Amino acid sequence: MKRKILFLAGFVVLLMPLAGRADIIKIDRSLNIPKVVFGEKDNNASRVILKGKVFRIELPANPTTGYEWNIEQLDQKYFYVISSGFNPPPADGTGEQMLGAGGIAWWEIKPSRRGSSTMKILSFRAWEGKAKTDKTFLLNFKIK
Repeated sequence: MKRKILFLAGFVVLLMPLAGRADIIKIDRSLNIPKVVFGEKDNNASRVILKGKVFRIELPANPTTGYEWNIEQLDQKYFYVISSGFNPPPADGTGEQMLGAGGIAWWEIKPSRRGSSTMKILSFRAWEGKAKTDKTFLLNFKIK
């Protein structure tokens, strides 16, 4: 009995640094399998995804510059956004967040029906508008 308790305690201690770090380990907890993540490397590509299987878009971002990613095109007939957010960069060696450093903007999206659709995300400053778009992320999907 003592061995089991010691083993479990040691296991918990080993996992503690990962607690709350879903940005490092991308696991779909409902199925216990890795999530599909698309990013810069997928820009202007076509990808096949499964209906009902949540995927994640991750794009480098630095809101301190004023530029923010905005979903311009996402057909609500095929997709809905479950959640979105921004992960700042990890703290430097002193444990302090680096002011002004970029991080990752992300969206978790669930395809709701089979078909084909395109997603378009633009990076621009709100006060300048879409006409002054800095970057465009475009991804074509075939949903099975």
